[in-house]
Amino acid sequence: MKRRFFLAGATFCLCAAWVIGQTPMDDIRRMSGAWSALIVETGGKESTPEERTRLNMRLVVRPDGGYTLFFGPEQVATGVIRLNPSTRPASIDVIPNDGPFKGKAQPGIYAFQGDDMWTVFNEPGQPRPIGFKTRSGTQESMIFYRRVK
Repeated sequence: MKRRFFLAGATFCLCAAWVIGQTPMDDIRRMSGAWSALIVETGGKESTPEERTRLNMRLVVRPDGGYTLFFGPEQVATGVIRLNPSTRPASIDVIPNDGPFKGKAQPGIYAFQGDDMWTVFNEPGQPRPIGFKTRSGTQESMIFYRRVK
């Protein structure tokens, strides 16, 4: 009888872990690689087609959580990514090694959809975004990423 409850409990825990999500390292591995990126929306306003393509953004994420951001051929930022997939939506903090936000965590959220990824970020010291829509009067930016094959 005890064995049956143990097996039922273990099965429940395994199912709950699968439903709740992956570990941060699982998601970092999934995030690893090269991504093309488009800023879709900022501060509650949709980006124009010209704004979406002008920066020619590319993100490269390493399996250790380090990242490099490029605008065209120019490297513009490096840093570290911290993930918490157990929150809903999953949360991400990006800590740049350089630039105006050097060493300051930019709070955000993220979600995968096949080979695509969506993020919404706010400036350091500001509240974490709450959904995949930016809010008017904020500096939140929603970015769409497509994996580069």
